[in-house]
Amino acid sequence: MSKGEYAITLDTDNGIVHVIAHGKLVKALGEEIISIARTKAAKLNYTILYDVRHTEVNISIADWFLLPRTLAIFRDKKIRTIKAAVLISPGKHERIYNFYATVAQNFGMNLRIFLNEAEAVKWLVEK
Repeated sequence: MSKGEYAITLDTDNGIVHVIAHGKLVKALGEEIISIARTKAAKLNYTILYDVRHTEVNISIADWFLLPRTLAIFRDKKIRTIKAAVLISPGKHERIYNFYATVAQNFGMNLRIFLNEAEAVKWLVEK
């Protein structure tokens, strides 16, 4: 699989920072994506949709567990509590993403995993 890359766009109709990632997702790239997307979302008062359906994840379970505790951006409560949806492919890394969602929620984050983009957007726009 190719080196990981991403693009960030704004869905101004729904108030969503939309991140599309593809290729190999490693810890450093994941941290970069999260930090940039959450900073944008905080400035605009938007939610976030991370589309990682076309990635190959290469991040250890320990790193997933530690991410909410160690990534500097999460020290800011406003940024940490931004509503975020992670769109994944069925079966592909589903277990690890569900683990991360539980860890994140236990840390006070408003994050859910979705297999369907329309359902993710619907949840993100709910007040």
